[in-house]
Amino acid sequence: MFRKEKKKINLVYDDDLKGMLRKLGVLDDFAQGRKKCKFCKNIINMKNLHSLFKESEDVKFVCDSPECIKKLLTYLK
Repeated sequence: MFRKEKKKINLVYDDDLKGMLRKLGVLDDFAQGRKKCKFCKNIINMKNLHSLFKESEDVKFVCDSPECIKKLLTYLK
């Protein structure tokens, strides 16, 4: 039987997202439409944001398209 490795996932409520983005130093870029999906390069906004994660010292965003979510899951493995 395979043992799956457990990974820690942090969740943020919509009401807390702005504060978290501010804390990460990306709120202004996000609010001005300068953040794009890591995989499809579409501009990220409050309506299409699925996930974000740190990669090195940069914050990466992922949109809610099924293809990008699938790529995210593969990328994080």
